[in-house]
This record gives sequence, C-alpha cells and structure tokens, in this order.
Amino acid sequence: MSVTAVDERRLAVLSDTKLYPEASAFLSRFLADYALPSTQQLIGLLTFSRSWAELLTFVKHQESRDWGNKAEYQQFYTQLRRYLDDSKTGLRPRVKAELGLLPGGLTAKQEREAHDLWAGALAREFVQHLVAAALYQAQERRS
Repeated sequence: MSVTAVDERRLAVLSDTKLYPEASAFLSRFLADYALPSTQQLIGLLTFSRSWAELLTFVKHQESRDWGNKAEYQQFYTQLRRYLDDSKTGLRPRVKAELGLLPGGLTAKQEREAHDLWAGALAREFVQHLVAAALYQAQERRS
C-alpha cells in the first residue's frame, strides 16, 4: 500500500460496515437531547470534510463560537470533535489501534501522513453518512 493513497475498496467496506452505523448512532444520541443543526450547518460541515486538517479546524472553530440561543449547535460540534479526535476513542486514534490501517516500517513522517490520510478519508465518509441521515430526518420532520 502506498503511503499517499487510500485503499478505496477497504474504505468502502469500512464506510458501510462501521461508519454508517456509527453516524446513525451518533445522530440518534444527539437527537435524543437536541434539535438538528440547520441545513446550512450540515452543508458547511460536508464542504469542510475534504481533508482531516480542514475538517478538524472547522469543527473546532464552530465548537468555540458563541451560538447565543442555538446552544445545540455548540453541543453538536463538541460531540463531533470528540468522535473524531478524542485521544482514546476518536476516529483518528482508531485508524491505527482498532482498524490497523497503517502499514509497518514507515518513518515517523510517513506514518503521520498516512494517519492523516486515512483519518481524513474515514471522517469524510462518516460526515457524508451523518449529513445524509440528518437531512433525511429533517425532511421526515417536515412531512
């Protein structure tokens, strides 16, 4: 496996078997206590999911904003940041520890690059599932 490429077949399997159920569960847990973020917020999240660094920067920025009367937005981004980057249970640490997606014999720089590449690809898949489920929920609630 090249350090600069993601195995698309493996990504597709993980997307269907792990990330889709996790996105659905994340949304269900969130909706038990809070309202859905606006469609604009969801589309923004999707837009910034192109890379690991871009996504994490966006989520952290949104989490630290003063949302005024939309406190559920801050909760959404706080919970999303934890899912993505918690040092023990987040998606990024799971790339190596749980999912075993990093090959051996890499230099520290290569491992960091591969880690970010896989984390970004997995996060993008997760966000796509999350946004699709949230938009579906929003449509169902309007019907």
